[in-house]
Amino acid sequence: MKKLILSICLLVTSCTWHVIEKQTEPVSQAVYATKDSIDAARIDLADTYINQATRLIAPPKNRITITSIYKEAPKSQTPVVANNKLTETKSRVVIVPEQYKNQHVVVVGTEEYDLLRKDAETAKQLQDDLRNAMENNESITQELQNQKRIHDELLARYTAIQVDYEKVKNTLLKRNVFIGILLLINGVYIFIRIRGLIPV
Repeated sequence: MKKLILSICLLVTSCTWHVIEKQTEPVSQAVYATKDSIDAARIDLADTYINQATRLIAPPKNRITITSIYKEAPKSQTPVVANNKLTETKSRVVIVPEQYKNQHVVVVGTEEYDLLRKDAETAKQLQDDLRNAMENNESITQELQNQKRIHDELLARYTAIQVDYEKVKNTLLKRNVFIGILLLINGVYIFIRIRGLIPV
């Protein structure tokens, strides 16, 4: 019985450590790529990498609340939706760290962004960035599949151990019942001998 319990503990511990060890590299890559992207003023990449990292990390029980900040919008501006309500008089403000002060901001998908992509050097850099992001996404996808496989294997092995445990428990129960019957018979025999119902 002790060996069986020890086997279950070792199984859970080894599999849990394997999952933690394996997921460290993809998560580490995505998290540090997010930080490096922010430091390099590449918020477009930071958004991509942090979304990839969250695929491997479960949401916290007590999630920190982050809310947008709005200001009065020009009358000519297209109305925006805030908290599922149409807000015609307010526009969401994009707040960036002080390190971005006096730096030029380009929004992805705009004409200015398209002009950047026409520059050969910038186009190559963007292609390299896209390739790196896709490789990280692929590694995270593979890790998710690997975690599912490990989970399935762990579940199968746990089920097998549980079946063995039930067999051992039933065997012990039968043994204890048998021993109990023998003790009862022996007790009855001794009682009869004491009463003199059976000649010596």
